[in-house]
Amino acid sequence: MKEKDGVKIRGKRFKSEHVEQAKDLVYAAKIDAVSMYRVLSEKFPELREVAKSGLLEYWDYLITITSVGFAFMEIADSFKDERESDNIAVAVQKALNEWDEHPFEFTNYDIMCNFLDSFDFFQKERLPFDVSVGAWIWLNLKDKKGATKKLKEIANQEFYAKLLGGMIITTFHNWWKSEND
Repeated sequence: MKEKDGVKIRGKRFKSEHVEQAKDLVYAAKIDAVSMYRVLSEKFPELREVAKSGLLEYWDYLITITSVGFAFMEIADSFKDERESDNIAVAVQKALNEWDEHPFEFTNYDIMCNFLDSFDFFQKERLPFDVSVGAWIWLNLKDKKGATKKLKEIANQEFYAKLLGGMIITTFHNWWKSEND
């Protein structure tokens, strides 16, 4: 690979396309999170409780992390070459950590890993796949300072975890497919 064809990350050279794919993923996830709230709060007015609780930015953050995490789970299945899948995984880590949203003392990548660990736990508990994707968002929302009683009640309903999880899966399933064909 020529010098101009790649980007150096942690001492390794990566294809520019991988870095761009990773940045595009984070950007698309953020845009989707913002638009998802608008669509859902119109269809399900009770979800306006998120904004009433002052947690709308946190909602956007959690959905962005979950969306990136879901696409991240599919990397190994999307790339035949193990080295290429490792490279794209590192590029996603870098793009996520460079994203300017960061409400915790942990990196965005660490927060995504928390989602992945929670997803694995939910799957071991035999929760439906879409519920396993969406439940982490609601658990974090209901435990956040400012969450109203009504929001906590909404967060405890499996329907809403399934709703968010289904939307994320529909949007980000096969994220890498068109780029990798």
